[in-house]
Amino acid sequence: MKSVSLFLALALWGCLLAGCGQPSRDPANPAQQVVMDAASRNGGAKQLMDISSISGTALVKVYDANGQSTIRGQQFTAYPRWGIIQASGRVGEGSWHAYVMLSKVGLVTTSLDASLTSAQKQQIENYLRLILHRLRGPLNLLDGGETPGAVTTVFVASRAMRRVEATGRAELAKAYFFDERYHDLRLITDGKDTPPASGTVTVLTNERVDGLLLPVEMEVVDAGRDCLIGTHTRMSVQLKDVRVK
Repeated sequence: MKSVSLFLALALWGCLLAGCGQPSRDPANPAQQVVMDAASRNGGAKQLMDISSISGTALVKVYDANGQSTIRGQQFTAYPRWGIIQASGRVGEGSWHAYVMLSKVGLVTTSLDASLTSAQKQQIENYLRLILHRLRGPLNLLDGGETPGAVTTVFVASRAMRRVEATGRAELAKAYFFDERYHDLRLITDGKDTPPASGTVTVLTNERVDGLLLPVEMEVVDAGRDCLIGTHTRMSVQLKDVRVK
């Protein structure tokens, strides 16, 4: 476990050097008001920054092109401010442990009586990074990691939403979609999300947990050719027994 402790120490030190967790606001950027309205659903930007950790159980189903799923259950703890998530689960008679950062850094290890291929380890790293990113929600656009851009009003499934373009983490987010009336984050896209779309859409189902509005269900689907939300599911995530500190 020494490699794990060293990984976390280096990760936290890197965040401190980079100024992680320092919310910024550009009054000249109209998208900031949309993001701040969303943050206000959780008490404001400062309240989001004060979250120490979010933990619970995650059931993840990853689907291949034929619709066959790989199912993994794991215990997780996310540290939103620092952009780190750690998780552990069972594999065969053994176990695996993962430590993943938003900044494309990850470590997946197994016990001596367990085995995972490189592809399986990469899959775990990828979906944990996505879970962490979606849990952070508006915080991604407030702490300098991503920059909000153009704002447009769009209709998705007859619901008016404010689409905010984002730059900074193209592999995780192209745009954020906030409910125009209630201001909460409902969708995140990555890749091209206008017809003919070629990216994916993460559909978020939010619930109040310890006073915090969190996405307890996430469904990643291919963007549709004629509408934003397609019919082919790539991954689904269910969070249970969630606790916020």
